[in-house]
Amino acid sequence: MQKPIAIWLLICCALVFAMIVVGGVTRLTDSGLSIVEWQPIVGTMPPITQQDWDVLLEKYRATPQYQQVNKGMSVDEFKSIFWWEYFHRVLGRLIGLVFFVPFVYFLVKKQIDRPLGIKLAGIFVLGGLQGFMGWYMVMSGLVNDPHVSQYRLTAHLGLAFVIFAAMFWVALGLLSPHREYSPANEKLQGLRRFSFSLSSLIFIMVLSGGFVAGIRAGLAYNTFPLMNGHVIPPDLFILEPWYRNFFDNITTVQFDHRLIAWILAFSVPIFWLKSRTVELQGTTRLACNLFLLMLAIQISLGIATLLHAVPIPLGASHQGGAVLLFAASLWVSHRLSLATSTQPHGSTWLKNVIWGCIAVSMLFGLIYGVTTTGASPIGVPVIVGIGALLYFIPGFVATSRNHPNQTAIVILNIVAGWTFLGWVVALVWASLRIKPEDSQTAA
Repeated sequence: MQKPIAIWLLICCALVFAMIVVGGVTRLTDSGLSIVEWQPIVGTMPPITQQDWDVLLEKYRATPQYQQVNKGMSVDEFKSIFWWEYFHRVLGRLIGLVFFVPFVYFLVKKQIDRPLGIKLAGIFVLGGLQGFMGWYMVMSGLVNDPHVSQYRLTAHLGLAFVIFAAMFWVALGLLSPHREYSPANEKLQGLRRFSFSLSSLIFIMVLSGGFVAGIRAGLAYNTFPLMNGHVIPPDLFILEPWYRNFFDNITTVQFDHRLIAWILAFSVPIFWLKSRTVELQGTTRLACNLFLLMLAIQISLGIATLLHAVPIPLGASHQGGAVLLFAASLWVSHRLSLATSTQPHGSTWLKNVIWGCIAVSMLFGLIYGVTTTGASPIGVPVIVGIGALLYFIPGFVATSRNHPNQTAIVILNIVAGWTFLGWVVALVWASLRIKPEDSQTAA
């Protein structure tokens, strides 16, 4: 009877996802300081009369943001920023309600055992702490500086991801309660450790993104792949003491965010290729494939957001993409903690190598399509993918026939296929008649 609990937690995850996206829009529209009081109960009621709006605007006029940024703002202009912050706060209260009421119901029905109850109570406490952290962040922008502290913003964002991860992981455990993982399989253990490392790196990148948003580092260096013509920009350590550059220097903060993205751009495909050397169950294989796909989408969103100087739709999509990428990495890690595996025979791992080459080619095609003016972000990777499939026909023929020389044929296909002569030789070699006993030996 734990499936209803898992579904409830996944609904809460979807609400947290929406909360993070709305929070991103609230930040991008500079709406977060429009409500200057924290009233968890009374604040749920929206302004109705003109007098209500006049009172709220008068309170906002006392803030540094109004005096330094929005001086002379009319009531109608104020409404445009007020509603984003209002819906952000109401959504937070809705998440608390959607979590608390079913939690009490499941407790009364005795469907939650003690270990699960402790986990869920801990998540509820984190939710309450998140509400306080949100107001603590807003307070930093109501004193002298018309912008919230990037430290508090990053803490607020990071805590949202922690809450999402906790609920998502518990839900996955309830949906797949049986542990099938064999500790004796060192190759699978290594893959599992790799996946957890990638999840941790993605979380660090989220925190890095919080600092990028907090100091508006995305509005500078709007070029890719270089930073205004530099691989390593010259202003990385202009602040004293040196460690302030990692949090307050626009150049360093954006450089760090890019660096982590580059590490993920190479690490996740390597992880995917390693996963192809192990025969995993269908759901685990699907999780690995979606992880790679989500990385490509998120990198493309990040590049597009940077090149267009952070427009609101792209910025919000990029923040939402970070949640989905993080969720994909957690799903992979959880599935690998349950997975059993067998070592594939020769033709299987060679096919995985070929598919890996095709996937990497399409990834680079996607990046090219996004970053090149006039290129199609959909058409380029599709054309590259079709071309790669044609390029690797000799390899597919050799592996499908379990050719005794399939390894040499695939290597020839990869290394010399571009010469066309090498491609023809590889295809002819792969098509030669083979004896049945040779095929069995190759397996």
